[in-house]
Amino acid sequence: MIEVNRKKDNYIQSHFPYLTDNEVTICRDIFSGFSAESIAKRLNMTVRTVETRKRKIREKMGLKKGETIITALYSLEIDHQ
Repeated sequence: MIEVNRKKDNYIQSHFPYLTDNEVTICRDIFSGFSAESIAKRLNMTVRTVETRKRKIREKMGLKKGETIITALYSLEIDHQ
């Protein structure tokens, strides 16, 4: 499982190199279907912090209104990694 996560993290990082390690972890967790509440618990942060980080991730990814992080990740075909 750790190796799979590492591969996904590296794949996300290769497409979005300006994301921090923490932001990549949040992206992976979003892609894996975790809610903001679950991500907050896993990373020992508040839900508000997760939501703020998600907003910053969307900005860094250059997503337009209505586009989501999960959609951007699916477009990378990350499942095949």
